[in-house]
Amino acid sequence: MPFDYYRIEERARKGSYGPPEGNPNGRADVDGKYPENNEAGRAAKGKVPKEVTEILSGLDVEGICKDLEKAKKGSTDNFEVPRVSTDAGLYLCEFIYYNSLAESIYDDEAKYESEYPEPRPVTDPTAETPLSSRAVFIHVPSIMTDEWLEKSKETVKRIIGAIAVQRLSP
Repeated sequence: MPFDYYRIEERARKGSYGPPEGNPNGRADVDGKYPENNEAGRAAKGKVPKEVTEILSGLDVEGICKDLEKAKKGSTDNFEVPRVSTDAGLYLCEFIYYNSLAESIYDDEAKYESEYPEPRPVTDPTAETPLSSRAVFIHVPSIMTDEWLEKSKETVKRIIGAIAVQRLSP
């Protein structure tokens, strides 16, 4: 699914990444094949509770995009403003992002237990998103001209800078 804009993913779903039987959203790869085991069930070395079917980023993705939009208005630099996305594609990108978020949240079990003593799925809309989810997934346009590659470098640098500012701000 090609697109011509940058996207910062806000959430990752556990799956199903596989065949459409029972899940019309599952996608085949370019060879028409589906991943085995169909979901990220072994994410974070199996520490993710089964009921956690979606993990949200601990970053304010919308805020990052708004900050970059403001920066673009006052700049002559050649960069693009990314868009917020809640659909990483239910395939390899989403699988990687789910596992990355899971690792960053559940990698230190003692820390997780002290911050969240009651088991609460991250998908619980009343639960606070863990601040320890340090992972980010940026979809970049599939355009490969020299101009776009230069623009991509500046755009990704700006995104990383905005994330750093957000993480360091109180």
